[in-house]
Amino acid sequence: MIYFLTIYSAVAALSFTDFIPKLRKFGALMCIILLAMLAGWRNMGGSDFYVYQDIYYGLTLNYMSAEAGYAIINNLFSGLGFSYNAFLFVYSLAAISIMVIFLEKHVKYPKFALLFYMACYFFFYNMVLNRQMLCMSMSLWVIYFWDKNKLYSLLCLLTGFLFHQSIIVLLPLLLVFEVLKHTKGIKYWLLFFVAAIGFTALINPQRLLGITASLPGLSSMSARLLNYLENAGGEYALNLVEYVKMAAALCIILPFAKKILADKGNHIWAFFYFFGIIFLFWTRNIEILFRVFAYFDLSLLVLIPYAVNIVANRFSPSQRKPFLILTYAAVGALSIMAILYRAANFGDGSFLSYQFYFMDI
Repeated sequence: MIYFLTIYSAVAALSFTDFIPKLRKFGALMCIILLAMLAGWRNMGGSDFYVYQDIYYGLTLNYMSAEAGYAIINNLFSGLGFSYNAFLFVYSLAAISIMVIFLEKHVKYPKFALLFYMACYFFFYNMVLNRQMLCMSMSLWVIYFWDKNKLYSLLCLLTGFLFHQSIIVLLPLLLVFEVLKHTKGIKYWLLFFVAAIGFTALINPQRLLGITASLPGLSSMSARLLNYLENAGGEYALNLVEYVKMAAALCIILPFAKKILADKGNHIWAFFYFFGIIFLFWTRNIEILFRVFAYFDLSLLVLIPYAVNIVANRFSPSQRKPFLILTYAAVGALSIMAILYRAANFGDGSFLSYQFYFMDI
């Protein structure tokens, strides 16, 4: 646990470089390196860690026919003789860099958003799921570019698809958003969300997967999901923490919804987030689909800092910086508590013995 505590504390301290312009880029670089070390130089990561390790060393062929991008990079590093952890560090470095660059360029308080990501997503998507970690980062660029350059957006989507096919769920929602944004008034938006709620109330997600498994182009993906569900075994219930996070996020966003939506750049993020809430309740008993929900939920990395900025602007200039420093400190402390909680409660508790693989202590 000392490794989680040390690196998370260091990143929390580095987050304050947001308030020191000359050190801001240095702080971002160090955050990337430290988090890549935590994700890459590890000796465990749930059962998937050993599966991916066996793939790397050619002991199994699981997943290798599924996503070409991951397979190519995996085979390249393996063929060059690098250790699995060296590959995992470089892969983590790329995934985290893509996300941090997005936050630094397009979020008001980038390291505040990074701390929030560390509290809510980093453990599962960077410490356990290898292929999807890069998709999580690419999804932010897919959504961001949609309103600005659709070619870039689709290229980012294709790149992510080469590493984890689940990112394709963004495409139909992007097309729906494209139609809705050209309508006048709020009634069509409300109609869509009412229709989405009605659909989820009537259609079981497992039944839908069974239907799509027979459709051209979707059969392979749906069949894989159905196979996963059949072999997962046991009952899955959404962790109470997710409900608490959703309630807290809504308490932060809703009081400022009018101002948030006054900025047209936020419309697409709000659209994905509120659709994500519907999706979450629909799939709350299916763990594999919770991973899809994360693509929608990441919109909070844009929306919550925007809401914090609205609150900060209510303070006088002399009060604003102390308020923001306290806010950063609170989220930093939350991220440390969250990683310790997640590590202690994941699976069989093996993360309690986490260590850098080259340190025999």
